[in-house]
Amino acid sequence: KNVVKSRARIHHSSSSSSVMHYTRLQNSERPPGLWTLCFVIFLGTLEWGMVIPTLWLLLQRMGAPETYFGFIVGAFSLTRVVCQPLVGSLGDILRIKALLGCCLAVSAIGGVLYSLAPCPSALLLSRIVCGLGASCTPLLFAWVARAHEGP
Repeated sequence: KNVVKSRARIHHSSSSSSVMHYTRLQNSERPPGLWTLCFVIFLGTLEWGMVIPTLWLLLQRMGAPETYFGFIVGAFSLTRVVCQPLVGSLGDILRIKALLGCCLAVSAIGGVLYSLAPCPSALLLSRIVCGLGASCTPLLFAWVARAHEGP
């Protein structure tokens, strides 16, 4: 492996200092799955960036009250928060890549439901499905932790 041991000095406001050791990978060596990780993060950000600007316009066209906007955004977040520990626990049992693939598929289904939603309640359901798919964050953290385990 092309691993370089480096030292970094951290100076505190007091007169004492501590030395921290860390491992840095050479540019030619990338951890396996790095592009998968980046792709999953990109898709999650892209999905969020496309939904929020269009959600209010869709709700206005459907004649929904203003409170639906908050309900729909909140439903996504609540579903994600509730499901993250469950998906994280499954990541300890199952293969992370397979579970990430399932989460991406669920997010895609939620996106299709969002684009085809005929009424505000269907938009709410689509965001709940997307929240379930977006609960893969613990898997990403676990991948990073496993890929960068120290000596």
